[in-house]
Amino acid sequence: MVLPHSVKVASVDFSLWLYSLKFSRTILSFGKIQIQYSTWLLF
Repeated sequence: MVLPHSVKVASVDFSLWLYSLKFSRTILSFGKIQIQYSTWLLF
């Protein structure tokens, strides 16, 4: 069975989304640190 192209793209997007969910907390905390550091530099 050959899957349509849209289904393949959707499955890839879904796996990427799951992968990013695993590291979202790390990315968010790192982003907060970056924002705090840049605001500290600005002000």
